[in-house]
Amino acid sequence: MDQAAQLISTLGFPIVVTGVLAIYINKLGDQHHEEMNAVVHALEANTQALIKLDTKVDVLVDKFGDGADLEDSNEICSQD
Repeated sequence: MDQAAQLISTLGFPIVVTGVLAIYINKLGDQHHEEMNAVVHALEANTQALIKLDTKVDVLVDKFGDGADLEDSNEICSQD
């Protein structure tokens, strides 16, 4: 606490507060960068999962058609 008081008396309160805020903002920027990296990795994983799902849907459509005749099967399933 004596160091802070000495800095304030030597440099002045506004300069000390500006320095403290600069350090704080820098730490916030680093934290935000790490959080955004995690979001980017999650988004990339979700994109890959959607690509795989789309591929599987395309294979099923090729194998069974476009699903126009599935309305009857939906009615059968909903009766259970």
